[in-house]
Amino acid sequence: MVDYPDVKALKTVPTQCCHPLTPQVHPRLAQGQAELIEQLVNKLGLDANSGLLLSTVMGFTVPALQHPSSSIRETAERIIASLYREKGAEVKRYLLPNETAAKRNTIYRHLYSTFDRIDQESQKRRSSLISNLSNGETSQMRRNSLAALSTPELVDRMEKACIFCNEKNDSLTSEGLDLHYWHHCPMLIKCTYCKQVVEISGLTDHHLVECEARDIFVKCKRCQEAVLKKDYDIHKLRTCTPAKPDKAANRCPLCHRNIGSGEHGWRTHLMGNNGCEKNPRRKNKTTVYYDGKMKKSQSADRALAIDKTIVQSKRMSRSTRNFNHFSSKWR
Repeated sequence: MVDYPDVKALKTVPTQCCHPLTPQVHPRLAQGQAELIEQLVNKLGLDANSGLLLSTVMGFTVPALQHPSSSIRETAERIIASLYREKGAEVKRYLLPNETAAKRNTIYRHLYSTFDRIDQESQKRRSSLISNLSNGETSQMRRNSLAALSTPELVDRMEKACIFCNEKNDSLTSEGLDLHYWHHCPMLIKCTYCKQVVEISGLTDHHLVECEARDIFVKCKRCQEAVLKKDYDIHKLRTCTPAKPDKAANRCPLCHRNIGSGEHGWRTHLMGNNGCEKNPRRKNKTTVYYDGKMKKSQSADRALAIDKTIVQSKRMSRSTRNFNHFSSKWR
């Protein structure tokens, strides 16, 4: 019923189903409500158009973790695990604020171990995808990876989403994803030396370990980046800045700056409006042309301002020429 266009547009079914449980609700009814929410999440996903929001679903599942019925608690854990696969660290914000204290609780300890396992699976899937990109096996690999997932609905949603930048688009089929990975994903880059597509967050390790040209690189102990051996002495004297500890910050191999820590730090830096200027795939960058000459890439706002200045300058110059022409004519 929730699939009917007229019913889906109202968004009432997900909203009504996600009301938190009360002590007066019979355990069987509570179990049915939890299972219904689980099916809705797997079928519709988290989307404003579906009426299912992360805050709404977590508002039901977090209290349900403390329910006396073990079956309801297990269903709530499965829902949260499914949300974590889709939203990642955002889910943790709705749990106990102190992760160390949370792990002392048996329920939360089991939940966090599930998160760790999902993170490991995700990292393994990313590594496999990056490896297969270079071999032209991306489409087949992705189909094999998605076949291991639990529900056809979740498979369909992930088939049309990038696991690196989280872009969701109907054009991101298996073939569309190949094109996206090779040319457009702002979290990936093509190695200059071996032409493999790699994650920007792993570019330094790629240069030092996996790249065909790894013998020409050396790791700088101060900034922790991969530096060309022939430029290493100059790098130490002029351009090297110290890196912060791994837990405190990430180190961008493109702009050579310390950035925010964790996955969120990489996404903000590589995809944000004020992100890495050295990322050639950053989505709000544009190329400015003036008198047939290409200028360096700049932010869209800056480019627009330059375009307006150029237009105004040309108009003023044209007005000045017209004024001089008529002045000389009437002398």
